[in-house]
Amino acid sequence: RWAEVVGDALAERTKPLRIEGSRLVLAVDEPAMVTHVKFLQPELLARLEQLLGPGRVTSLDLRVGPKR
Repeated sequence: RWAEVVGDALAERTKPLRIEGSRLVLAVDEPAMVTHVKFLQPELLARLEQLLGPGRVTSLDLRVGPKR
């Protein structure tokens, strides 16, 4: 379902790793993607709220590295 939240192109370059409290930890494939995802963060958080409910995910923690 990740592709439903972020779209196919972004799903190929990112992967949700886990939820810690209300923070979603994401792996991104390169540093430039961190900037891109931060730009999209308000929209992504709104979509996650629709899917998961209010307050479940309120922030993103972006990690550059392999999508494990």
